[in-house]
Amino acid sequence: MMEAEVNPPPVRLAYQIEPYLEGLEWAIGGSTLLYTLGLEPNPTDLDLLTTVEHFPLIGRRLTALLEPVPQPDHPSFQTAHFARFIASDGTGLDLMAGIRVASEGGVVSWTFDHARVARRDGLPWMTPEDWLTLYKLFDRRSRVAQLERYLAEASLTPVARVSGLSALNQQGRTSSGHGEDADP
Repeated sequence: MMEAEVNPPPVRLAYQIEPYLEGLEWAIGGSTLLYTLGLEPNPTDLDLLTTVEHFPLIGRRLTALLEPVPQPDHPSFQTAHFARFIASDGTGLDLMAGIRVASEGGVVSWTFDHARVARRDGLPWMTPEDWLTLYKLFDRRSRVAQLERYLAEASLTPVARVSGLSALNQQGRTSSGHGEDADP
């Protein structure tokens, strides 16, 4: 398929795993979502969120397809369920459920809501608004600024937000560079 050849590795990986996760509640966020919005020219990993209930099953299915990678402890991220995988091409995949982040004010929780997922081009995508919330929790200031600008501009031109991946097909995807998306 010609489309697959122009997509970056995380999008190709999403298409690869999608049939194995059919019928389960999950969605794509992080830098790969930002790529579909035209905000990240070169995503290097795939962030998936799911429900606490579906995490074990998705984790088992991904383990059959990808190599599990140990995740070191993080002082702020206390997510109930987290797993990291790597594909044969080196693309990383982080699977999360039950987000919890420690801050000076205490632990803040965020729950994935599958009802807010939008299916575009055969894949389930989280909303930019949800990732704005998550990036704020993760203290990812530059990502927060990117999404705030995007949402402010999109509110002026609602068609831009609806078109998602299809609009990117017209813009081309040959940019290089890397955002700061080493962790979710």
